[in-house]
Parts: sequence; structure tokens; C-alpha cells
Amino acid sequence: MSPTHQNRIFGLDFLRAIAILQVVQGHAYQLHYQFWDYTPWASKIISFAIFNFVDGVDLFFVLSGFLIGGILIKNLENQPVNTKTLWNFWVKRWFRTLPLYFLVLCLNILIFCFILSENFITGLKNLWHQDILRYFFFTQNFARTSLFFEESWSLAIEEWAYLVIPLLFFCIIRFAKLSVKTSILVGIIAILILSMIARFTFWASILPDTKLNIWQMQVQFREITLFRLDAIASGVFGAWAYFYFKDKWLKYKWLSLIIGLITCLYFREFSALTLQSIKQTNGFLFVMIENTFGCFGIFCLLPILTTWKIQNRIFGKIIEHISLISYSMYLLNLTFLIGLIKYFFPSQSVNDSYLNLSVYWILLISLSSFTYYYFEKPFIAFREKFLIKEKVETLEFVEK
Repeated sequence: MSPTHQNRIFGLDFLRAIAILQVVQGHAYQLHYQFWDYTPWASKIISFAIFNFVDGVDLFFVLSGFLIGGILIKNLENQPVNTKTLWNFWVKRWFRTLPLYFLVLCLNILIFCFILSENFITGLKNLWHQDILRYFFFTQNFARTSLFFEESWSLAIEEWAYLVIPLLFFCIIRFAKLSVKTSILVGIIAILILSMIARFTFWASILPDTKLNIWQMQVQFREITLFRLDAIASGVFGAWAYFYFKDKWLKYKWLSLIIGLITCLYFREFSALTLQSIKQTNGFLFVMIENTFGCFGIFCLLPILTTWKIQNRIFGKIIEHISLISYSMYLLNLTFLIGLIKYFFPSQSVNDSYLNLSVYWILLISLSSFTYYYFEKPFIAFREKFLIKEKVETLEFVEK
């Protein structure tokens, strides 16, 4: 069932709101980057603080892992471990994420073919050469990246996590005959280790190439599905700790917050400043440490966030709304909205860039609100028809 105001956790809504604003702010830079030197210093400082403290996509990964981990643990502990449990989990997840994704994917294809290409056939041929069918199966960045609908790479990683992680837990419980608690921990450790091994193996294979810069290394490792499942597993580990060791989770929340803030800041700046030109010597550190410990820092923020309550109802409502429409914002902001604005209204001056930015934010919030209430929510309600009904205890976690 769709989340209600009563069972939402403000701290997690706040984390998701920060994540989407950071992602969108980073993409919006495309509308005014050529006039960045003319941007007021106050705006630059705010932009730097939001953009450079933590990676917004990693926030989404860890938060998604925490939420789906909580759902899985509750289901596996309170229901028979069978295919019905898996089916219900997948129905809930995929009715939440797939309809809007396929809608926006088809819109982007039509825009590319009818507007951005010489003609429809030429556009379709270009997309065919980019293996457009991969986008319908979330394999566009399974082992390599692609440029069309480029922001979809992170959703592809999440969709594979929704498939692989529950299936792995199910297999360990059924065939290893371990308890749910132990099986989930074993599964998490396996994903963490296998992801690091995959990154190291690939890094070793490109070792002779010393010309990779920070951006190329980001694309090679940050956006590949096989290399990033550990980010979501970090969040699942948070759900495991929250469920089975809640007393300690709450007891050390302030210490965890300090560790998390220091870790997030250090490893964000570590990748942004120290590794401007990646060579063989520090490339290893980037591949094996930055991705893993950046997510660890976010994991450490979760204990304080799960207990954060807000007294200001207006601020709370704003954050809740941004959180609710964040998925629509994520899918609409770059290829669809920024692409159209850049094509029809290219910035020729500083004033143009400010106007485009203003129009961009207004349209993004408006369209995202519309799609959430009139497209996403109906599908969320419709999924109930496909669930295999079983009695489930009320969930403390908020569905994404």
C-alpha cells in the first residue's frame, strides 16, 4: 500500500529530498555552466555545499537498500519463506518503478526520433545502433555504459538489486538451512565481497591504460551494475542492524553521525580533489575504497535519521512532498526536460541561463507532482490486485 503521512519517517524523507535535489542541481549545471564565472559567490557556495558533501546517487542507493532491506526482513521473519513472499515483493517494487520508467523511456525515444533527429527513421536507426532494446531490460549499463537516457544507469542498478538480493536471501535460507538473521548477513557479506572483487578484476584488466582521468574512471566503475550492488547492500545491512540490534542502533546514533559526517566529507573530497588525474598507483585506492567507504559514511547517518522528528509542519510537508515526487523528478529532469530546454531555448547570455533555470525548476516540480498523483499513485493502488494475500505485520519502514 502507498505510504501515508502517519508511517513516514521524516529523517528518511529528508535524506531522499537532499539526494534528489543534489542530483537535479548537478544536472541543472548544464543549463548555465558556460556562465559559471558570472554566478554570485553566495550561489556558488550553496551549490558547492549541496553538490560536494555527498553523492546524491549513493544516497539513493543506501536509502533504497535500507528500505527494501527492512521490507524483506519483516516479510521473511513474519511469513513462510516461499515464492509467494518473493512474488509479492517484486510486484510491489515493480509496480512502483516500472510504469513511469517505461513511460519516460518511450517519451525520450519519441523526442529523439521526431525532434532531435533529421527524421524518425534516422533517429530510430541511431537508437538501434545504441542497443536501445537494452533499456527495456535494464542492461544498458550491466557491463558497459551508454549515452542515451544516461541518468537511467542508477535505476538499472536498483532494479537488478531488487531481483538479485531477495533471490539470494531466499536461496540461502532454503538451501543452506540457516536462520533468516544469519542468511541475510551472509548474503550481504557475499554481495560486498563479490562487488569489490569485480571492481578489482576489471581495474587490473585496464591497468596498462594510464590515460584514464577522474571522469572516465567514474564512468568505468561508478555506473556499472556489476560493480555497484554493494552500495545497495550497505543499506540492507543498515536495515539488518536496525531490526536485530535496535538498542545499539539507537545508543550509538550520535557517534555514528560523527563518523558518518567525517567519512562522507573525506571520501567525497578524496575523489573530487585528490584523484584529479588517476594513475596506476592511486587508481587502486579509488576503485577499492572510495565507492565502498562513501556508502559506509551514508550508512552511518541512518541511526540519527531514523529517529529525527520534525515539529515545523510546513517544513515537514515540503520535505515530504519532495520525497514523494523524487522518483518523477529523477526520471524527468535530464534527458527529457533539460534536453528540450537546451534544444528549444539555448542560453545566449547570463540572463537567459537564469531564465532557463527558473523555468526548469518550475516545470520539473509541476510535472513531477502531476505524474506522481495522476500516474504513479494509480499504479501503486492497482498493484494490490496482483498480490497473493497473506497477513503481514505493519511495517516500520517507508516504501520508496
